[in-house]
Amino acid sequence: MRRILAIALFLGIIAISNVGITGADTSLVTLVSTYPERADPLEEVTLNIVITNNTDLMMWNPVISLDLSGDNEDYFTLIDEEVVVEMINQDFLPIGGTVTTTYRLYVNANCPAQKHIIPAHIEYRSGACEGGCQNADIDGQIVLQIYRQDPKVAMSISGPSEVLPGDPMIITAELKNLGTGSALDVQVSATSNPYVVDLETEIMAEIEPYTLNVSDTLYAIISADTMKMEPGFYTFYVYLQYDDKYGNSMFKDDQWELKVIGTPSQEALLQADQLKELGINAYQIKNYTTAISYLERAIELYDRLDKAGDILTCEEYILLSTNYLQASNYFMKGEEFFGSLDYENAKVYFALAMETYEELGNNQKVAESVSRIDTCDEELFKYQTMEYGVYGAISITILYGLISKRKGIYNALKRD
Repeated sequence: MRRILAIALFLGIIAISNVGITGADTSLVTLVSTYPERADPLEEVTLNIVITNNTDLMMWNPVISLDLSGDNEDYFTLIDEEVVVEMINQDFLPIGGTVTTTYRLYVNANCPAQKHIIPAHIEYRSGACEGGCQNADIDGQIVLQIYRQDPKVAMSISGPSEVLPGDPMIITAELKNLGTGSALDVQVSATSNPYVVDLETEIMAEIEPYTLNVSDTLYAIISADTMKMEPGFYTFYVYLQYDDKYGNSMFKDDQWELKVIGTPSQEALLQADQLKELGINAYQIKNYTTAISYLERAIELYDRLDKAGDILTCEEYILLSTNYLQASNYFMKGEEFFGSLDYENAKVYFALAMETYEELGNNQKVAESVSRIDTCDEELFKYQTMEYGVYGAISITILYGLISKRKGIYNALKRD
């Protein structure tokens, strides 16, 4: 009996001393401070961690390690794989006692600014080790706040909407840093459509490479010699690039529309070219009525400017648009007749649509028209078959009636 009680007591001691994960007290491990206080990526951080003995037995030789798993594995790099806690003037941590230790890790460049929960694991010897103690472990967690110094540069474009040849053309890009960190190596470039010779871009600052600190503003000037620019509309594309302190590059772009005004004849030609382009674009998206309207207005201007080649181009697209409209009207008329079960007339209009689409070289619409014609033939065949069946039934009925009548007459004469 004594042996059984001794064994039971021994197992109870083991069960009490080996505190597992499921029984972990999250207040066992506490992060009390960090150095630097505002932990930032690309920095080594020292964590001051308090360990509290919330168990029922003494803790001997505690060793603490942080578990970097999941996203934490990408965001942090351990400098200390594990830390043996120094107990100073005592050999163990008594029940309810506390001890402070430090732990170092490195914050990677991609670590976001937020609170990060990092699991902590402690291994130690539990119990009164003079009489024998057991290996034990317990888990907790620390919460680490990470800050970032990310720049965020807003770019706004301003400038004239129209200039005369010879007038200065200056487009200004205002750059303002609304972020929490400096924008490094700021670069601004520009291109244009149509191409502008000698297009220049200059950042209005004295020191290179250009840096834009928090809440600061820089200006970039885009300029060109308007005497070298043909009258017309220009689109200027402005590109911004800058880096943050973590080695990442950011990009932004904007654009500005500008018109170089020409002589009256140049303006008329410019307007005609615009109308022709609008008409061709409308034709390509199958908006034929709009295309014809634009192209006819373009022809009026080209006629005054003696632009025979441009007039011919517009007339070709007008003819194509007109034919497509006619073919579409034929097809829609065929659909109307088909819907009213007038398959003969539907077939006629589908055939007209097919012929017009053949002239236009639109094989897809030709095939669609042929399919509708075949459907009409199928419906007509069904109707004719049904009609012949009705006529046959009527004929059989009449014939049967005649035969029955003649048979009745014959039987009457036979009785007489």
